[in-house]
Amino acid sequence: MARLPVCVPCKREFRVKKNGVFVATSAFVYAGDLYVCDGCGVEIVAGWGKEPCVENFEPEFDDWVKRADLVLDI
Repeated sequence: MARLPVCVPCKREFRVKKNGVFVATSAFVYAGDLYVCDGCGVEIVAGWGKEPCVENFEPEFDDWVKRADLVLDI
């Protein structure tokens, strides 16, 4: 059984806030799950899929980035 991520300062497990959030980088869009710590409110994305949803050479990449829940500055 997989364990949930842990918030070190709060010593609490994160809980799932939303499944299926999309995170875009300059090269890929990945699907993951949004977790929140009920102690301090910090949110993280974890539970990534094995493959990206789309890569930057694919024609639909820009549409995926526009729909992404989070776009990383990397």
